[in-house]
Amino acid sequence: MLQFVHITDLHADASGMHFGIDAFERLELALSHAAGHAPHANFAVLTGDVAERGDEASYRKVRRMLERLPYPAFVLPGNHDDPSVLSRVFEETPSVDLANASGARRVRELRAPEFNALFLDTHAGGKGEGAMKTGDLDAVREALRSEKHLFLFMHHPPFASGISAMDALGLSNPDALLRIFEEAHRKPAAIFCGHLHRTIAGVWAGVPVFALRSVVQEVDPFSRDPNRIVYCAEAPEYALVDASIETGGTLTILSQTIRFTESGTSISDLPD
Repeated sequence: MLQFVHITDLHADASGMHFGIDAFERLELALSHAAGHAPHANFAVLTGDVAERGDEASYRKVRRMLERLPYPAFVLPGNHDDPSVLSRVFEETPSVDLANASGARRVRELRAPEFNALFLDTHAGGKGEGAMKTGDLDAVREALRSEKHLFLFMHHPPFASGISAMDALGLSNPDALLRIFEEAHRKPAAIFCGHLHRTIAGVWAGVPVFALRSVVQEVDPFSRDPNRIVYCAEAPEYALVDASIETGGTLTILSQTIRFTESGTSISDLPD
């Protein structure tokens, strides 16, 4: 069984608030909740837009916070990030074995006994939209040759969400991924992404896909103006994902969203 914590779109800014929200405080709440409720997870992943301005100070503060987790954490860039600064602050290595992983770092490939993961870089030179790069496409092609189940992590979703402004800033070349799947005659087990600031789950080209709310601010799902991103006030979330191989080799993936700023009351604690 594999369990991991999925966080996205922090938009940390060491110079001040983001939409009137302290992103570092939000991250601290999410990480504390995850460490307390899922202390035996295998890893955490932050799928892009780690820092609003791509600045070194924000990355260093985020790294210190992630390193306090009881399991390794991996980051990948979004359109707001500066990949070169991100790589300078977070330890970068091409691949790592989950059994030997530690701290907070940036990697391309994570290896585990029954699963492999690729952390893709869809940053497109300061543009809002994203793009699959040749190197990452080659990595997907190579990873699909393995018999292990493959998870892809990326900032920009390859699918259209129906939120016009976000889709206008989506992945510009999802067809390149589809061609890789066709060539390999195999598909990833799942794709996990951010960017949309919405929790959306479904199937794209036969692949389960999972997008997630930001831990800071959310996008209005009913906005249809392609030129204006409309934000709304909703509870932030992270996701706790469990993947297991059942008897007979069937893969089960369950992604549970956790609203870490809300507290529940146990039924047994309710008054008579």
